[in-house]
Amino acid sequence: MMKRIKDIRKSIIKRNSIQITLIIVLILEIGVITLNSTQTKGSKTEIIKGSLAYDMSTPSKAIGAVDNVFTAKIGRILETKYDANEMPITIYEIEVLENIKGKLPTNIKIQLHQMGGIRKDNKNYIFFENTNLLEKDEEYLILAFVPFEEGNLVINNKYTYIKLLSNSQTKNVTNNIIDDYKEAYKKEEIPSDKRNSFKSKYEIT
Repeated sequence: MMKRIKDIRKSIIKRNSIQITLIIVLILEIGVITLNSTQTKGSKTEIIKGSLAYDMSTPSKAIGAVDNVFTAKIGRILETKYDANEMPITIYEIEVLENIKGKLPTNIKIQLHQMGGIRKDNKNYIFFENTNLLEKDEEYLILAFVPFEEGNLVINNKYTYIKLLSNSQTKNVTNNIIDDYKEAYKKEEIPSDKRNSFKSKYEIT
């Protein structure tokens, strides 16, 4: 009898953990999800596939869906945190170079949270489809959500970051990408069903 009660408690805890993770995923603008995995060189990478809650297929739609858009240089990974179901959240130190939407400070180091990263076993990884870890010392165009009251900047899908190539041969391409998003912000398309979000804790008021 006692064993049966313990099994029921374990089942409830596990189910609640999964529900918490799904709630977080949904708040972060991911719809229905599935999980696939691949094996390479002894480590496993799990891929979360899902439909987005908002159409982010064009710059104006992507900008309208998120809360802050900016270019940034990526620094080191500060730490990886884990939610109730051990979903990794990778936390980077970044430096904002230029604001497009919102007003973040450009003279200090701030943090960027990415859903996905290394598992607690320090060997296997889990990411949303078509995403990966950001590269240290590289520049990116970041489209970040601020889904929670604590004001963290969060990215979680392929539309929320674009790597900007900085060599002389690709400088014009990078400038064109930034210019395209600046123009897109002037005509951003905010989803009619966009959930309430919050201001970044770094926002200059």
